[in-house]
Amino acid sequence: MKHKVSSHRDTGRSGEKVRSLLQRTRQTSHHIPLLLVLSTICFSTNISGDFVFDDTEAIVKNPIVRDSNRWLDVLTSDFWGRPIRSEHSHKSYRPITTLTFIFNRIFFGLDTTPYHIFNVLLHSIVTTLVYKATSNAAMLFDGTCTEKLAFHAALLFAVHPVHSEAVANIVGRAELLMAMFALLTVNVYIECLKMGEFTLERKCTLLALSLLALFSKEQGIIALPLCASIDLLASAFSITRLIRVFKQSCSSSYRNNRSKNDNNKFVSNDMRCLLRVLLCTFATMGMLLIRLYINGFKSPKFSSFDNPIASHPSAFFRLFSYCYLIVLNIWLLVNPSKLCFDYSMGCITPIESVFDRRFCLTISIVIVIIILLYRRIVNCLAWSRLTYFGFSIAILAFLPASNFFLTVGFVLAERVLYLPSVGFCILVAIVYDKLKTQISDHSKNEMVRFAACIILLLGVNKSMERCSEWRTELDLYRSGLVVCPTNAKIHYNLGKVLADSGDSLTAEVSYKSAIRLNPSYDHAMNNLANIYLVRGQYSEAEKLLKKCVQIRSGFAAAWMNLGLAMLGQRKFKESEECFRMSLSIRPNYPDCLYNLGNLYLQQNKKRLAESIWRNVTRIQMDHERAWVNLLVLLDELDDCEEVIELADSALEYLDDRASIHFQLGTCFGKMAQFGNAEKHLRKAVDLQRDNALYWTNLGILYQRWNRTENAIEAYRMTLTLQPASQTAKDNLGKLAHKLN
Repeated sequence: MKHKVSSHRDTGRSGEKVRSLLQRTRQTSHHIPLLLVLSTICFSTNISGDFVFDDTEAIVKNPIVRDSNRWLDVLTSDFWGRPIRSEHSHKSYRPITTLTFIFNRIFFGLDTTPYHIFNVLLHSIVTTLVYKATSNAAMLFDGTCTEKLAFHAALLFAVHPVHSEAVANIVGRAELLMAMFALLTVNVYIECLKMGEFTLERKCTLLALSLLALFSKEQGIIALPLCASIDLLASAFSITRLIRVFKQSCSSSYRNNRSKNDNNKFVSNDMRCLLRVLLCTFATMGMLLIRLYINGFKSPKFSSFDNPIASHPSAFFRLFSYCYLIVLNIWLLVNPSKLCFDYSMGCITPIESVFDRRFCLTISIVIVIIILLYRRIVNCLAWSRLTYFGFSIAILAFLPASNFFLTVGFVLAERVLYLPSVGFCILVAIVYDKLKTQISDHSKNEMVRFAACIILLLGVNKSMERCSEWRTELDLYRSGLVVCPTNAKIHYNLGKVLADSGDSLTAEVSYKSAIRLNPSYDHAMNNLANIYLVRGQYSEAEKLLKKCVQIRSGFAAAWMNLGLAMLGQRKFKESEECFRMSLSIRPNYPDCLYNLGNLYLQQNKKRLAESIWRNVTRIQMDHERAWVNLLVLLDELDDCEEVIELADSALEYLDDRASIHFQLGTCFGKMAQFGNAEKHLRKAVDLQRDNALYWTNLGILYQRWNRTENAIEAYRMTLTLQPASQTAKDNLGKLAHKLN
């Protein structure tokens, strides 16, 4: 009879499990599609956006991404394509992320849309993994179906505006990949705990996923520590229990104690948990050693511009400044209404006085946290294990970027909050669900739900608005000035964009603002001097550049530009000294060598100029200006045969440059090789149809070749582009007279 009762109970439990599973399946089938749609809509407003900010350095100019044949170099290079052990490297080793850029470039070139689409897809995948991780963790800890709580957490994560930088900025893919692999590691680990076994295959999977997280971005080092924290929570591990039982086991009375078996059961569970945690710890330490070995056991070097707090002389105020930054990071998660791509250089300054209101704020918050923890311990306030899970993700994922263990190259960065925000979203979802269950009044319950919907809608709107600001660099930098008007770096970046677009007057204003905010900003001085050089304001450029090299004597580009300012004033000796100084700092500097060649040409030292430009074309084979000057000089020296001999080398790298084809066509024409001359001059006008000089020379070629109709057509095209061209008018008149 007892056996039948037991069987009936087992059947009842099985039925409950089946019903729970069916309920979870139905909820999941509704939740995941909605999460995918929302996470896609929020961050799709810049899908056709440009390469902005760091995208240019990491993708467009990255030599490894540009040349797919060099893909193996990702193993020895940093995120920007520099050798990882170089003293100039920032030691950001992210080969997995760089490989995705290489694949993007192979299949889609520099079309930005596929890059952005891939980022949005990754965010959608991470959102579903947040849902799965929260749901699985809740089932592991409490054995209850909490799909709604998981859905609420993932919903907030899907639309949170603080993720805009990670998703909209293409290089933010490092955050997305790291978060994806870290959450996959967590989900696999939870499955192993639920099944109660860690097979060799699953251990290898966990190690592989955690390595992928680490090699996507440095924050991925926390994947296994996060798993260890989950294990401690799930196993209800207690070191005090272990010690107590060990002491009891040493006493003779314990051997006859009836609770011995129960204690042994707990001890066995604790020991297995401790062993797994130790394995995670040793694996993490091994990964850290590998990562340090790749760096050559050297730390990255950051300037005071990158992280002014890290360079503050007082350890006391440095510590409180770091604590204040934690407060700001939490505030960004709570209220992401004002977002900026860069918080350095005047945006957030170090705390330097105990009377600073930020110091008082930080102290107050620390005191509140201590009081809450004290009440938690003394009053034995119960927090669910899922709450601890949320805290562990938020804290562990943020630690690598906190400045407490190693110095990072930024003050505040929204992108590094991508994974920590998972913990924040879980905690918010727990609070929301607690509110709903504790409020019995239906109308108040609906008000809470309505408020939550409003917050989500505001999040969607802000995310879409913020992503649209990432479409172009001009929009991005202007939006940055709204949030951080005292940030000299933003003014500098805005000046660069404006100068590149041809708006030198507004660019000048931006550079001057950057220098006013930071009087030692050497890069802003150098770029402002470039504007003066283009305008021919050589004395103004000279004053600025002399100050620039005083601030940083090792600034090779500034020495070169100072040489140009001297050259513009025909101070040849001083100019050469500046060029030589630049080359002593940066040997084989192609642009500086090119300008040194121009100096020798102005001094009528043509053979020296020729030698210099030949050297430039060997150092940088696609240096167009050096090739053109070399070919023009050889042409002037009546050495057209040498020009033609160099043609193959030039065209190998510059086949799409009209200036090279024009010079080759001119030389072939002088040698009466009209067929080759036509080929190159035609190519030149095809590449640059609005160049009147090219059409004129093509007309002269046809005129010498007695192809009158073609010559007339070319001269007419010249006059369309340049009506005042006397050569075209005269030659066209001669041809008309000849026809008559």
